[in-house]
Formats: sequence, C-alpha cells, structure tokens
Amino acid sequence: MAAAHIVLHLTLCNAMMHAPSGTPVEVKLHATDHTGRQTFDRSLAFARGDSGTQTVEFDAPRGVFRLTYNAPKFNCGASDYEVFLEDESRNMNITLAPGHPAPRQPTLLVGTAPQAFLFEQPTFVLLDKSIDCGKPVDSTLDADMETEYDPGSFHLKLYPTPDILRRGSVTLAFKVTASTGDDQFIRLKFPYPQPWGGWPFTIQFNLPEGILDQIATEQKGVLLCPKIYETSGG
Repeated sequence: MAAAHIVLHLTLCNAMMHAPSGTPVEVKLHATDHTGRQTFDRSLAFARGDSGTQTVEFDAPRGVFRLTYNAPKFNCGASDYEVFLEDESRNMNITLAPGHPAPRQPTLLVGTAPQAFLFEQPTFVLLDKSIDCGKPVDSTLDADMETEYDPGSFHLKLYPTPDILRRGSVTLAFKVTASTGDDQFIRLKFPYPQPWGGWPFTIQFNLPEGILDQIATEQKGVLLCPKIYETSGG
C-alpha cells in the first residue's frame, strides 16, 4: 500500500523562538488509530532558523490517526486528528504551544477530486436544514471549519458551534461562484453535527472528473442536490 507524503509546516512555540539560530530542534511525532494497534512514530529534526515556521516532511500510512507532537527540550507540543489517503500528497499546518495541548473534536470530511475542482477551491458552507433541494439559498450559517486543498484531494475539519449544536441538524454544501458572479450551492449529504464519541466521525467524498461541468448549466442561487460523488464513512 502506497504511503501518503506529508509536507508539514510547523509554527514554532515561544521557547523555540527564543533559541539562537542554529539550535538543534527535535519534535517527536506519535500517531495512533482508534484501536491503538496501528501506530507510527517520526522524529522531525531541524536546526532553528530565522523564521517562526519550519517545514519538515514525512510519510504516513493510510488511515485516521490522532497525531501528538512533543518537543521535550522546549516543553511544547500539539495534537490533532488527521486522515491520510493512499498515495496522496498533503500540505499540513500545525502550531506548537506550551505544554501538551489536547486536540479539538472535529468531524472529518475528506475526498479525492479532479484538478479543476481543486484549482477552483470552492467554499464549504453550512445551511439551515429548512432549505430544500431546488430552493433559494439566501444566507449561510456561521461555521467553524478548516479547509485544506492538496494536489489530488481535499480535507475539511468541522467543529460544531453552540448555535449548530442548538439547531441539531444542518446541511453541508460547497459553493462555486460562476463567471457571472452568481453562486451555486451543491449539497453533500451526510448527518451533521455528529456527537463526540471519543473519536472523530469521518466521511469520504470522492468527486468525479467533470463535476464542475456537470453543474455549470444548473440553476444559480438555489441548493442543488445531484448524486455526483461516491461516499464512505464511519
């Protein structure tokens, strides 16, 4: 099975920033899946430069992992949940902070996509569940999410806000702006928000070639609900 290749952009913690240029730095990465049986470890070593960020690279197996970063010499670290797809290349960002911060509790949405979609970089939005297919989209909901576009895939982390939790159910869509300036909203059908059960709910949407061409002639300003992707989740 081909590994994912990760280009990781580390934002250094204050203790590292105060170290002289050229100081050796080691960040220990430990990753584990939800069973605790599949794990991997990496040593991310570099010399302190003049910038507040440092880029390192590593390979990772396919799966969903909790990643824990630890720099004992500087008493700082970070943690997060990530999905690695087979044979993908990713550009990730992580910020090191004092101590051992616990990860946030996301819902993870990932998928493969054609280059045209990734170049367009559509905006993911949340909509009130009362908006039916074919009905106008007049506004979107405030959302807490992180989006990453990579050469062959996209990664989305969703964090429920108090308002989203109060609503109990909302609709996720991606928004594409046409050359005319009009927006198209394409529903991605999956239940959100998800209750936290100790591990992130993860779903994969694989978008086909020609997806933007398929929707280009559809009505603007309404919620479109085509079945144009393959899904798997859990």
